[in-house]
Amino acid sequence: MTVDRFGKVLLLSAGLAVVCSSAVRAESTSAEEMKQVLARMRAMEEKMASQEKEIGNLKGKLKQAEAYSAAKPDIHMQINKAIASKTASDKIFHDPEIFDRAIKFGGSLDIQYQYSFNTPHTHNGTNPNSPDFRTFGGGNFNSFQVSQVDFFLDGTAQEKGQAGFRIDWNLGRDPVNAGYTFTSLNSGAGTVNTGLEQAYIDYIADIGNGVHFRLGKFVTPFGFEVIEGADNWNVTRAFNFERAIPFTHTGLSVDYKWFDNFTTTGFIVNDLFQGDPGLDANSGKAFMFQTNWAPSKWVTWIVNVGASQDDNRSTDVDSGSTRYKGDWLYLVNSNVTFTPWEKFAFAVDATYGNRQNGESRYNVSTFNNTGRVTYDDGVFYGIAGYVKYDFLKNWYVAGRYEYFWDLDGATGGPTGDPATDNINPSAKMWSATATVDWALSNPLHVRFEFRHDEVEKVGGHIAPGYRTSSGAGPNGTPFRNTNDTFTMSWVLKF
Repeated sequence: MTVDRFGKVLLLSAGLAVVCSSAVRAESTSAEEMKQVLARMRAMEEKMASQEKEIGNLKGKLKQAEAYSAAKPDIHMQINKAIASKTASDKIFHDPEIFDRAIKFGGSLDIQYQYSFNTPHTHNGTNPNSPDFRTFGGGNFNSFQVSQVDFFLDGTAQEKGQAGFRIDWNLGRDPVNAGYTFTSLNSGAGTVNTGLEQAYIDYIADIGNGVHFRLGKFVTPFGFEVIEGADNWNVTRAFNFERAIPFTHTGLSVDYKWFDNFTTTGFIVNDLFQGDPGLDANSGKAFMFQTNWAPSKWVTWIVNVGASQDDNRSTDVDSGSTRYKGDWLYLVNSNVTFTPWEKFAFAVDATYGNRQNGESRYNVSTFNNTGRVTYDDGVFYGIAGYVKYDFLKNWYVAGRYEYFWDLDGATGGPTGDPATDNINPSAKMWSATATVDWALSNPLHVRFEFRHDEVEKVGGHIAPGYRTSSGAGPNGTPFRNTNDTFTMSWVLKF
């Protein structure tokens, strides 16, 4: 007999002995003693039930601990998910007793490389003898450049009765191109251009649907394209953006949403085409008005008009060698965006401007009886068409075709100085641009762009053209009237 079988026999024998003994005693046990035994049994049952409940609770806590232990490696992932949620992503740390709402912080980086097939031996854009006619696309045409670094703080008002603010600070080449360079940070590595793009306070008054006020410096309402390259379809900017419209304004704007799809905005600003830092450049104010209408979910139509005194370069007399005091500049811009299909988007942007007595002196060459140059009104206008197609999940291709006419040389002058007027002669311009955008990762986009420009100057003393590697032509002028460039842009929004 094995040990296990012998043990079982002993246990069975002991059990039978206990039963028999209990039965014998039960016969001699009184009724009162039986009651006591039953009471003790009930107490034991209640205690066992309580212990079973406690054991169940302990098992539940054990399961929770096991689940926590299993999820512990994913805690950082859960935190990142919480930060990425809508409620948490809008917040940075600040004093809630001063400003009780979430403040957004973000921005973008735009790093570019550009190559010109004209292979100019000197850079374009800043050399009077080799203009490339681009404001944002100028520079050394075989180099890498930090086009723009943008930081913003957004605590704008969202509801009636709220006050807020918006601040945009830029670094890189684009603040200079847009004319709002505030200062330069000099270092041993060179000069860092930096500028204040926007800084305004806003407030929504509890009137009707809410009257929205903005006071300070803000970007222009004109045009389809914007200063931030990350928010445009193409890498380079159109002539119609660079030469025909302003970039920023300083003053007051008031907008009101009459319906869900129709908003109007009025502006009173220092100057229509203001310089840096946006101070009052004349004796009056500029007035602008915008309508924003979305007649359907896939069409948006925006119309902007503006008027401003244009005597910021005049002397304190009624007439002078540059412009007449009290002249006005009028500007009208309209752009339509429509997305009739899921993967396609289209846009058209058109601008017309009239600068009183703003014609280039080299188009006139006549003098009044005081010996001063007489100017006619300078008229400029242009139109650009855009198309964007999302042909794959992380890819799109965008095209732009435009014309721009400045037959009076008004968009860059005149100043009365032959050297300056020489840089900005009358011109007919057109360009075709093709851009491919690849979303390499969620925040990072890589863009490849080819652009062809043609410029035909009308009047002035400069022959048509761009500088080439073969050197300057007659009178220090470039040879070609065409320019082909390839640009790569690495854009990251954060």
